[in-house]
Amino acid sequence: MKNRFILGVVVTIVLGIITFYPKDIIGIIGKEPYISENAHVRVISRENIEDSGIAHESQSQEHAKEIFDYFTEYKFRRTNKSYSDLDEMASYTIKITDEGEEMFFVTIRGDKYISITDKRDNYFSYKLWGDEFDLDYIEEYYQSLNN
Repeated sequence: MKNRFILGVVVTIVLGIITFYPKDIIGIIGKEPYISENAHVRVISRENIEDSGIAHESQSQEHAKEIFDYFTEYKFRRTNKSYSDLDEMASYTIKITDEGEEMFFVTIRGDKYISITDKRDNYFSYKLWGDEFDLDYIEEYYQSLNN
């Protein structure tokens, strides 16, 4: 009986660490995407989830690498914040495709949260670990896509 209790505690601790330990973006999606010269970036800015938003796009490998590299500077941990709360936040949805294949898909929600498709094709929300997104940079990047 005592051994089962100890095993249960150990398993709970290990699962907690695996689930909530901060990960970089590559740890979440599984591998760094190959971004070729055919990369296409689409960014949609929305006031909330009900807003259809305004899309800006670029057919530039440089733009695709720039925004992916931006995310590699941060670490994230899973969050239990409800989707209804996240849906009320202003957001930027960023999708990088290469020859029609989705390479990277993330939604920045507010200045601390992302929702992302992980390496198992599950869509989860994560909280930025100990920092805030530079939303001025994101807005400048977004605006630069139509120039």
